[in-house]
Amino acid sequence: MARSSAYKFAAFAALALTSGPALCADPPPPPEVQQLFVFVGAWRGKVEIVQSGQSAQTLDFQFDCKVVEAAWAVTCTGIEKGADGTTTEADVLGYDPNDKLVHFFTVDNAGETHDHKGRWTSADTLALEHTGTLEGKPFSEKLTIVFRDRDLTAEFIGSAGGAEIYRGKISAKK
Repeated sequence: MARSSAYKFAAFAALALTSGPALCADPPPPPEVQQLFVFVGAWRGKVEIVQSGQSAQTLDFQFDCKVVEAAWAVTCTGIEKGADGTTTEADVLGYDPNDKLVHFFTVDNAGETHDHKGRWTSADTLALEHTGTLEGKPFSEKLTIVFRDRDLTAEFIGSAGGAEIYRGKISAKK
């Protein structure tokens, strides 16, 4: 039995070591993906948000990002802390060559998911939008992110049924 296992292992090893495609290096990501690497790092700052019918809130903001999947994606974890509690999120950023759009997919600890899609409108500005439904109404969240050196600013507006329900701004530094 030991001899049979040794032969199987040797045959498997020979097959694995001689199959060329399995040993090829991953292709480098295209420029559209490499442009997302600007997110990589530890960002700290504030979120200012105004929700319809409520006073403005200022939250502490943490956003930690790294390159993953053979440098074809960026993943991030975000934390927003305020007087009303903490929101955490997991994000994946990538580029879809079929629709030629950047995707910024978010899942948070309230169970919300958003697939923001958009384009770089300039070398330092990414404009994205998520569309879906909220309580049975058409929902949209527009997000514009600007990078300047080690500074990140983002403005966002959420609307449901054609009415604005929140707006805010993120200011953070690496």
